[in-house]
Amino acid sequence: MIAQGIGMRLAMGTHSSNLASMYAALTPVLADMASASVDALEAALAAASTPANPLPPPPPVVVGEGVEVADDYTHRAPSDPAFAEAVHVHFYAPASQWGGYLRCSNRPNEGVADVSVCLFRPDGSVVVDAQ
Repeated sequence: MIAQGIGMRLAMGTHSSNLASMYAALTPVLADMASASVDALEAALAAASTPANPLPPPPPVVVGEGVEVADDYTHRAPSDPAFAEAVHVHFYAPASQWGGYLRCSNRPNEGVADVSVCLFRPDGSVVVDAQ
């Protein structure tokens, strides 16, 4: 998806001068990462089995005032058309001083899901900003 987003920006002409080289460099890396993720997911699904007598769900675990572990999972969408859920992952590598974030969002009532990725150089400039 990241490579596709960058590719769309290239096709639309809305890119910085070095975005084309970043796209060329990222495409095989992202393809390898996606392939490894799919392989791992398929292996996990193949290894998983449903027990004959599944255990009842555990009681809610409160991790803070009004926050439960179950809050980390998707929720039944209310009738509000603007309802959305998102996961934000921020990262930073102290040794190289590179950082960034990944945001995955789902708007089930609109049938839309999206991913945003941003990668920062040590000087704070943006290398990749794809949606």
